[in-house]
Amino acid sequence: MQVETFEVFDRPFTVTVVDGFVVHATFDRVPGEHVGIPTDISSAIARYLAGDVNCLTDIPVSQLGSPFQLRVWECMRDIPAGEVASYGELAIDVQSPGAARAVGTACGRNQVALFVPCHRIVASNGIGGYQFGLKLKSDLLEFEAKSR
Repeated sequence: MQVETFEVFDRPFTVTVVDGFVVHATFDRVPGEHVGIPTDISSAIARYLAGDVNCLTDIPVSQLGSPFQLRVWECMRDIPAGEVASYGELAIDVQSPGAARAVGTACGRNQVALFVPCHRIVASNGIGGYQFGLKLKSDLLEFEAKSR
């Protein structure tokens, strides 16, 4: 297991990699000994912060979830940086119209922030929620829109 913490928008962003897959990425510090993550992943994070906001899409991730959640997370990765989709639109994309709340639950259970960009999912009447706070969600969306 490899763990490394970066600074993203003045917040710690800790990434955990196992066998070349990002298995956890959080806007928190993770205690314990940190061993640098693979160069291709750390370089992708640096490129993202430098404005190459679509570069994280190809980084392999692995997380456990229901078949529905796995489909939602896969579809999230198809949303280009600088664009958003509503919870309802994503529900339709995964062939589950009317499952907007379940999409919201999948967003909240996403363990690989940025790599599976749940911050790009918004409510039909506003920004919606975000497990790391609405200010960070807004900052990420603004950064990606400017960097496209």
